[in-house]
Amino acid sequence: MEKTVYQKMQERYGVDTPCKFCGVTFLKLPRKPKHVFCSKSCMSRFNWNQPGRMDAVQKAGTARMHSEEWAQRSSQRMKHLNSDPEFRAKLDAKSRLRKGIPFPVERGGNGKPIPLPQIMMHELLDWSPDWLSEYAIGTGDISKNISGLPTHYKADLANPQRKIVLEIDGIGHKWHRVKERDKRKDWILGLLGWTVYRFTNQEVLDLCPFMISRLKEITTT
Repeated sequence: MEKTVYQKMQERYGVDTPCKFCGVTFLKLPRKPKHVFCSKSCMSRFNWNQPGRMDAVQKAGTARMHSEEWAQRSSQRMKHLNSDPEFRAKLDAKSRLRKGIPFPVERGGNGKPIPLPQIMMHELLDWSPDWLSEYAIGTGDISKNISGLPTHYKADLANPQRKIVLEIDGIGHKWHRVKERDKRKDWILGLLGWTVYRFTNQEVLDLCPFMISRLKEITTT
């Protein structure tokens, strides 16, 4: 029976030796008498498992990180990366995903431009003068009896004659605390005789058929 290549090498060059880490037998060659591991992986894992090895590596790494040269290189690297808008956008996106924070969207409010969905909604209403954008509704005497209530609420679109309010909500209105604040706003406006209808930014931007039919019902009834 013909011998294998490994058997021929074993007879000519070396002997079978058990690995010091995993115990698997390997061929130890005469030119490498100090070899006691079957692979570099076993050698690395054996060294890492030695007492004090981890502490020594951590101390060396800490000393390196606190050196003046390392601090200067790190500072220059971060300055270069922070000046890159693409890097900042990726970093912000990763941070928001990790913390579960919604991504920034175009928002309305005091001192801010009117968002596109709100403009589109006004356009769907044919820019009727009966519908007013960013209309302030005073809370009157109710604010005196309920603590923490503002003196007025801003409506995205309002029809003062019919006392109808249209609210166009962005992604931020999905937060629990914002939902509770919206519920309170709708309740207070209801006490003042107003009817509130809410739509999402996406429904308006996509010209959702349900939104359009609902808007027709609101304006015709």
